[in-house]
Amino acid sequence: MIEAKLQAHYAAQWVARYGRSYLMPQKDDSHTAMLWNRSAKMFLSLSSKQGALAFDIPTLTLFWLDPRGSMGTGFSLDGKTDKEVEGLLRAMLGEVGLSPMTLKTDLPYEMPGHDIGTGGAYDLKANEKGLKSLADILHQASGILEEVQKREKGASQVRCWPHHFDIATLITLDEEKDPEQARSIGVGLSPGDQTYKDPYYYITPWPYPDPSSLLADPELFDWHTEGFIAAVIPQSMWPEDNLENFLKSGLIEALSACQVLLK
Repeated sequence: MIEAKLQAHYAAQWVARYGRSYLMPQKDDSHTAMLWNRSAKMFLSLSSKQGALAFDIPTLTLFWLDPRGSMGTGFSLDGKTDKEVEGLLRAMLGEVGLSPMTLKTDLPYEMPGHDIGTGGAYDLKANEKGLKSLADILHQASGILEEVQKREKGASQVRCWPHHFDIATLITLDEEKDPEQARSIGVGLSPGDQTYKDPYYYITPWPYPDPSSLLADPELFDWHTEGFIAAVIPQSMWPEDNLENFLKSGLIEALSACQVLLK
């Protein structure tokens, strides 16, 4: 699924570019983030008066949604380079009444190395199975994380952040303080990165606690301490049966441990 994840990561940047170009800037950069639509099982940008840009992972397709949520024009990225996608997206934005030239293509961060970044084309056929699996994992994660968001005071809306392509909620424990200084716990799912090549859930306490204070031998998660400190539930721990119940129990156990560490 690694190749499928990279293809989807690059494709998702077009939703981020749309947000960066046409939506009101937010201090936390959330105008570039995506929301998971559980009924359609796809990512959406935040909405403007004209509508929203949607990204369907299994088909590598960008769609336009009008303000009422009706699906309009769209196109597949399959077989196209990013330069070709740019031209098609500018045309689509023009059709819905937005200025095509307002679209900014530069990104303020580096993407993982991939042929798409140097002119290669998206390839749906070779990645159909992986893209479907990725969409299923993100769909399950969105539901689990929305339960966390509803249950925990100070939890943010569940969003997918385009830089790392992770879907998460941030629980702020000190709402009156500066975000850099406030205690917080990030709860999310990464589809895989340089730390873990396969998907994993993470529960990250901030500020990072002393590693010597971590709960010994947790049952439903592991501690990660190299580069960052987090409770993690990597895919290698996921059971074949009752996966959702296992993940929910693991997140509750890890979140409780992190809350204790930050008291």
